[in-house]
Amino acid sequence: MLDLVGENYALLSVAAACGLYTLYRKYSRISISDVPGPESKTFLLGHSKELLLDDCGTTEAKFRQRYGDVVRVKAALGEDILWIADHKAIKHILHKSGYDYPKPPGDKPLRAMVTDQGLAWADGEMHRRYKKILLPAFGIPEAKEFLPVFTHVVTRLADRWTNELAEKDSTGIINVADGLMRVTLDAIGFGTWSSSAFDHDFGAVTESEDPLMKSYTHLMTVFAAPSPGRLIFRGVSRFVPPSWLSFLYEHTSSPDIQRLRDNRHQVHTFAAGLIEFKRKAIEQGKGQRDIMSLLLKANASAKDDAKLRDDEIIPQMRTIMFAAHETTAITIAWGLYELAKHPDTQARLREEIMETRRKIKARGETEFTTNDFDAMPYMNAVMKETLRLHPVVADIPRYSAKDDVLPLANPITTRSGKVIHELPIPQGLRLTLSIYAYQTNENLWGEDALVFDPDRWLEERDKAGALIGVYSNLLSFSAGVKNCIGWRLALVQIQASLVQLVSTLNFALPDEPQDVRMFRTVTVVPKVAGREHEGIQLPLKVSLL
Repeated sequence: MLDLVGENYALLSVAAACGLYTLYRKYSRISISDVPGPESKTFLLGHSKELLLDDCGTTEAKFRQRYGDVVRVKAALGEDILWIADHKAIKHILHKSGYDYPKPPGDKPLRAMVTDQGLAWADGEMHRRYKKILLPAFGIPEAKEFLPVFTHVVTRLADRWTNELAEKDSTGIINVADGLMRVTLDAIGFGTWSSSAFDHDFGAVTESEDPLMKSYTHLMTVFAAPSPGRLIFRGVSRFVPPSWLSFLYEHTSSPDIQRLRDNRHQVHTFAAGLIEFKRKAIEQGKGQRDIMSLLLKANASAKDDAKLRDDEIIPQMRTIMFAAHETTAITIAWGLYELAKHPDTQARLREEIMETRRKIKARGETEFTTNDFDAMPYMNAVMKETLRLHPVVADIPRYSAKDDVLPLANPITTRSGKVIHELPIPQGLRLTLSIYAYQTNENLWGEDALVFDPDRWLEERDKAGALIGVYSNLLSFSAGVKNCIGWRLALVQIQASLVQLVSTLNFALPDEPQDVRMFRTVTVVPKVAGREHEGIQLPLKVSLL
């Protein structure tokens, strides 16, 4: 009993100390306390539950409707956070001052467990070094060369689904998200390290027992629905030195963290052997154009002070697998979901695919090229609209490294009644840049911003000058110096998947209604309400054509 009292007293003491420190920082520097925002119901949790547990889009809509595009919200233990959907402020943070807004220090130890200490984890000069070495593997020529890989793996999935449906009177309910995650994992296996002499097939589509593949199965669901204790820990963690947090993550017995450690071990072991194999192949003049070979060639040609050590190259593989696996698969799944909801759109897309196939046949060829994809305006409009309404990451966390002034596209009326057109912010402020709120902002996308309408891209509707993202004014691949360098490869894989699947199969909503929701984990994934425990689910009624 005394031990229990002592433990509770210690926890309350830490919380009280953190709260006093928060108040001291709040009133001894530039403050955002006059920025409008909702009152928190609890000091311990703040708005963490709404921001992390509500379906994606729910909290964002409430914030924007009542408070506008810049909102002061509370994190755990009373910390002020600036929630931003204002495109001018976002552009300033990501483009004009990219390295002045690193990732929050308290988040980096856990991020290292998830994506490793690769490009997505790095900041500042380290990020510059990593990006310079990695970029040659992710250009336009490389995206074109990987098309046969993407076509091959999605064809395997289409064949598998076709065979399954042939045994079910040509129609059945399929969890398309699961199959697509297997496709993208196999694509990484081939595209990252395949060659005529070394061909690693995860066998994800065929459900092999590959240990590396198994370590990625629904990995990101370990972050689903964090408990109140975890939310409080996230609040306290910003007061804890990152090295202490890293030590904790390395030694905790938490099953979820153990899964991440096992995944890291599997990838590191495989990547170490792969580096040795590819390096020898390059030395013998047998190097291929897979991602690992291109990375090693770029690294070998770099100046000595810019070269990456092997222990810096290995984490990049885990970063690539995280960034290219679940995110791309879920985007394709959401695209099929929207096509199932809008059969006229699906029929129109299928006709464009068939017309393009006729043109390919007329020129004496059989396979689509990236040039064919680029010449398919409606397919690209469907893809853009899917990316807009279903960003696989709901927001971008940032941290102000110094005092700054944010420009605003729309003025703010503060709580004291003052109208301001720019907002001073203090060093050390955490910011949440809401991708979903930006991409459904009616000031940019029109009054029908929440409606799935591919034609908006064909009509080139005005985006009010908000030129932010690397692709079509979208933040789906982030923006600025820290944009997703693999965005071109992701687009080609989405295009190849839509062409193959829509030309082979028909997708419709199940006869029995399914309440599919945008569920927050590290990414935004589909789950069926009431069946969240079953993991990532996007059931569709799939039929042979």
